[in-house]
Amino acid sequence: MAGSETIAARRRFFGDDAVDPASGAVRTDRVLVSWFGCASFAVAMGGVVFLLDA
Repeated sequence: MAGSETIAARRRFFGDDAVDPASGAVRTDRVLVSWFGCASFAVAMGGVVFLLDA
């Protein structure tokens, strides 16, 4: 189970409908991509979150 800060960050990057508010789990049936800087992305695939930065 993720902590409250992790859950808040995931909800900010991927949206409330893509993150379970209790556990912080990200949807496993979608690939989610969120841009958050010059060349930084948060990607969720199969329920795993990756941070990509140039």
